[in-house]
Amino acid sequence: MADAIVVPGGEVPGDLNLLRAINPKHLDGKGQLCDNSFFLSRSKPKDGVSTGIEPLITVQQLRNLQCIRKRCGEACGVAVMNVGEVLNPVQDTPIRVLQEDDEEWGCFSHAHALITGHQGLPKGDEGKKKLKDFQRHLVNLARKRYFPAGSTVEQSTA
Repeated sequence: MADAIVVPGGEVPGDLNLLRAINPKHLDGKGQLCDNSFFLSRSKPKDGVSTGIEPLITVQQLRNLQCIRKRCGEACGVAVMNVGEVLNPVQDTPIRVLQEDDEEWGCFSHAHALITGHQGLPKGDEGKKKLKDFQRHLVNLARKRYFPAGSTVEQSTA
């Protein structure tokens, strides 16, 4: 377990892991994560990829959240991604991982974090390319450490 401290509303330390629920509709026919598993909207100022902060929440606790079950089903997949690895290729951009309480997460609201800041990428083709590259990066990380739907056994699909 990491010794890092998560500051409410602050950046999540790079040595912690994030848990991302994966909706089964974002899997191909072979159970592999599709390239569209992460959607980043540039038009919503506070938008981001919703994640759980490990060790503040476990894979099973994330799956049991009512809001996750509603969006992804009872036996959704869960990807595990290290914060430092998430941010490594975008260190020179406004993209960050921020702790942000989410009431929908109930007693685990403190374990919620967003991968956000992509709205601050440059406009035009350069920004679109950086955004697409970052989305591809997130998918590739998620494929490395993944708990398939309903499974408690981690696997790599990369």
